[in-house]
Amino acid sequence: IERSTDGGVTFNTLGGYASSAAGTYSLLDKAPIAGENLYRLKMVDLNGTISYSGVAKVMYGNIKSLAKSSISIYPNPSSGIINLAINQDKSNLITGLSALQQLSLTPTLNGSVNQKAYDITIINATGSVIKSVTSASAIWEDNVSNLLPGTYIIQVINNKDKTLVGKSTFVKI
Repeated sequence: IERSTDGGVTFNTLGGYASSAAGTYSLLDKAPIAGENLYRLKMVDLNGTISYSGVAKVMYGNIKSLAKSSISIYPNPSSGIINLAINQDKSNLITGLSALQQLSLTPTLNGSVNQKAYDITIINATGSVIKSVTSASAIWEDNVSNLLPGTYIIQVINNKDKTLVGKSTFVKI
């Protein structure tokens, strides 16, 4: 097992095993860094040929910083339509209100819609991008009836400054 803490530029060996043909192995990283850790398998065949697995990204940190998200997805689970609501300004939030209720309280200039644009990406469990769209609205709707049943990730990026607005999961039934 190898780990990279510099975005995949270099990988350092954490440990390893000789194969027992069991097909299931585990290794605990006893000293992960806070933030992004990249892991991969380095496999050496009997003839000395070296191959590598795909890279798996794992985020470590305190639960509050990792779980923070400014998006709401509903209904969840869903077999058809999903709705996404983006909380645009956390400083003005009123406790106890849903994301949709907060949006109705967001002031706009001259009655216009907020001009922020968001990149919205739906990712499946294997990390493949299923859908990528841009929305100028803080409320977005999509039909997911054509997706296979499973868990999907929705990621929202603010186009203005390319920051992560939020990341959450939904279940397609």
